[in-house]
Amino acid sequence: MIDIPFNGSCKARYNAVLDLSFDEGSITEPVTKDEVKAYCKLNSGTSEDSILDMLITSAREQCEEYSGISFIEREITATVTNLDGGIFLPYGPVTLPITSIKDQYGDDIENYKISGTQFPQLIYPHDQRIELVYDAGYQDLPQQLKLAILQQVFYLYQNRGEISEVTRVGVPTETSLSQQAKATLKRLRRVGL
Repeated sequence: MIDIPFNGSCKARYNAVLDLSFDEGSITEPVTKDEVKAYCKLNSGTSEDSILDMLITSAREQCEEYSGISFIEREITATVTNLDGGIFLPYGPVTLPITSIKDQYGDDIENYKISGTQFPQLIYPHDQRIELVYDAGYQDLPQQLKLAILQQVFYLYQNRGEISEVTRVGVPTETSLSQQAKATLKRLRRVGL
């Protein structure tokens, strides 16, 4: 356990996600090309199908990153610091039980408490480095999340090749999430990631 001195008199304790990895295996995107073509009002025989495939994947990933929600089923390995207790497992909804939970030495942790169902918290142990392996994601994506992907695909399609933001030092950043997708996801966004 790490205690960080704070003003010399008290010690700060914190929770944090240290690392994440996704084992997605074979992915079936939750939005189809036909749904994108209908939403974007594109001709059904467009020659841009390969671009649409790429935009669908990119839009899903951007929406997942913004919301902290796993839109597709996958195995997640999360390394967390849970010094304060109660850290939310990132990228739910989580399929319980947890597959594996290990301490910083790679030993199985048998005495732990999870609270909640779809977006659960690790109540204890309170430890500096815990590795959790669990399954997460939707089998059938809710319509509101599908809409966010469609909105983002439309935004990416309309703004191909454009850069939406420039950093303070003048270096361009990648295209950001559209305002429509942000508004759709805002209510569902998982905070604290």
